[in-house]
Amino acid sequence: MASANRPRYATPRGGRPRTPRRPGGPTLNVTGPELTGLLSNMASLATQRTSAGGRLPAGATPNKCEMEMTAVGFRTWRRSIETWLRLAGWSNEEAVLHIRLLCAPDLQCAVDARFDRNQWETMQPREALDAIISKLVLQTSNQAVRWSDFFNARQTPGESVNVYINRCAQEAVDCGFQCPGCRENLSEYMLICKVIVGLHDSALKQEVFRRCDTFTDIDSLRNFCSSFEAAQCDANRFERERMVAGSDVIYDDAIEEEPLVAASRYQPPAASRNTNRSSATEKLHNKVSKQCYYCGQWHVLDKMACPAYNRKCNACGKKGHLKKVCKSVKTGEEVMISSVEVGAASLLPEPTVSLMFTAKVSSAVQKVDAIADTGAQVCVAGPNLLSVLDLKPAQLLCRAGIRDLAKISLTSLGAAVCRISVGECSTVQEVYFIKSVERMYLSLTACKELGIVHPDFPKPVPMVAGVAIEGNRGSDIPERPISMPFKPLEENVPRLEEWLLGQFSTTTFNIESYPLRVMEGPPHRIHLKEGARPHTCFTPASVPKHWGTEVKKQLDEDVKRGVLRQVPAGEANEWCARMVVVAKKSGKPRRTVDFQKLNSCCLRETHHTPAPFDMVSDVPPHSFKTVADTHWGFHQVELDEDSRHLTTFITPWGRYQYCRTPMGHCSAMDAYTKRFDDAVTDFPRKHKCVDDTLLYDSSVEGAFWHTYEFLELCAKKGITLKPEKFSFCKREVEFVGFHLGWEEYRPTEDRLAAIRNFTVPSQPTIMVRFC
Repeated sequence: MASANRPRYATPRGGRPRTPRRPGGPTLNVTGPELTGLLSNMASLATQRTSAGGRLPAGATPNKCEMEMTAVGFRTWRRSIETWLRLAGWSNEEAVLHIRLLCAPDLQCAVDARFDRNQWETMQPREALDAIISKLVLQTSNQAVRWSDFFNARQTPGESVNVYINRCAQEAVDCGFQCPGCRENLSEYMLICKVIVGLHDSALKQEVFRRCDTFTDIDSLRNFCSSFEAAQCDANRFERERMVAGSDVIYDDAIEEEPLVAASRYQPPAASRNTNRSSATEKLHNKVSKQCYYCGQWHVLDKMACPAYNRKCNACGKKGHLKKVCKSVKTGEEVMISSVEVGAASLLPEPTVSLMFTAKVSSAVQKVDAIADTGAQVCVAGPNLLSVLDLKPAQLLCRAGIRDLAKISLTSLGAAVCRISVGECSTVQEVYFIKSVERMYLSLTACKELGIVHPDFPKPVPMVAGVAIEGNRGSDIPERPISMPFKPLEENVPRLEEWLLGQFSTTTFNIESYPLRVMEGPPHRIHLKEGARPHTCFTPASVPKHWGTEVKKQLDEDVKRGVLRQVPAGEANEWCARMVVVAKKSGKPRRTVDFQKLNSCCLRETHHTPAPFDMVSDVPPHSFKTVADTHWGFHQVELDEDSRHLTTFITPWGRYQYCRTPMGHCSAMDAYTKRFDDAVTDFPRKHKCVDDTLLYDSSVEGAFWHTYEFLELCAKKGITLKPEKFSFCKREVEFVGFHLGWEEYRPTEDRLAAIRNFTVPSQPTIMVRFC
């Protein structure tokens, strides 16, 4: 009975009974792109097992081709496909089928939509790769875009020379450089030029420049750069030594590594590690480092290599990023984490001090803005200071590293012994150059020796009731450098000019000072003739409506500068002129005062100025010439207290008086040129005509020190120069209507044109004007 009730199953031809499907069991329900991908993977495994009788090793199947693949990636994939087909020994029909199976599912759908089955299977493998897949896969771009990517390529910090050359070589292939005449391939020539220009290491670039003519192909350049890079790493490793005793300095081999290697060895907490960590770490060495959005550092874009992985932000408390890149922090409060935690101090606002910085190795002197960090144990600076001081990495003592408060190692380039000066105080310190630091930070010891903080800091200082300090005109004058900031070469003249402008930006070239500086010399006194009768105007001249706001603004600015004084209520006047507003060439208003009545009653302080021709004819040929022009002119000469009431003038906004020498007065030019000439009378190799000054020297170095002494003298004498009119160490300049060349001088073209175009005199008065 039991056998009678047992269910019977149909037996297939093979004799083996089928297993019944269990009700409610799992079923395979895959359609569309998922089915295409599944079949593709199954085909790949099948071809791997049965390929050419074992000629292909296990795992030799190429990767799948993806949509929108780059040209470099597609070239690599295509070469792998061609090699795989050749080793597998497939026929053309089979090769085309396998090419389709080795495409991603979305790419297979694109191929099926464009070509039917018969068209695809009748194609040759090369035809399928060239005419079809390349059109569907490669991202279309303009040829000019490829050129731009190639010429803008630069070696990034931490990137090896081999990786950089390989990246440039791939971009050169995309550009397809050819000679327009003979169609010869110029890719290798352009590649050599691009690699040399884009090198990151300045010492390596200098050596490559010296041997530029010896590189016949890219392999010779690659071998030289790789050898230099390896030798530099070995030299730095053998030159390490312990630096300052008592400073928190470590000697860890991990500090010697580039950011790429150090990032790949970063270990997250043990709970987040997995079994594939070792294989993933090895792959990071072959990738290019980029700036990470989560930590702000340069490393391989992999979460396991990011220092911010599974770490909490100190600003918002969320995990996955650091405070320096946190979006919840306002822009004005963002500070680099390396620059805040170095020295264990957080200062807002930053106590910045200007100092003179000298490295004993290069003897270059530079003005540097540093932050006084009283919590730092050693002085640190960023790599940008190396180029400013003309220091090479090979000149540094060692590459010892420094740890911050969190015991995180900061990558160090090395250290150098430097002299730091602030005013009359100076100190010799060992400065560590850290890759991730952008500013310079002074240690507590340096701050004490420079007098920035008192010797007993952080103990409090006894309070004093008050101190009276008398102002000094020369307090802002910069300290004279020991040597030139750049080499005395003509190609460095623009850099030297910018350096001089920056060095005297707060004194000689400061045109925005309130009040204006006063030129050294006695105040200008207006001398009246005996029996002079005062003249007074009681009504002002009218000012056009569209100029009213601008004219009033000019008057207010001159009051702030100390040039004018508004006459208060209750003061009577004997002399009063009118303000007259005229138009400039630009259409803007120009204020003038009609001092004709006053001038007719005054005596002049006669002072002679040499003729322009006599000046330019005295300049020797083959001279480097420097030209300067004063900015405020008459307004830097103080007017005598008893003479100010004589300069009263009336405007629609009330009466004003001059506190400085007024323009338009008969003795203003004599008073100004006399005091200016007295200030620079003993200065050598110069010619001065009213506002303009010409210096001449026989060498670039002589011109630098000569100009520095002139700018220093102007700062001491209270003379302000126009920065835009300052021209340093030129072979050809224009001065007082003459063009001074390297070997000759001649009148300027505008002066000659004015003479040629002068109207022929037709009346006696015009004849007198012409003569």
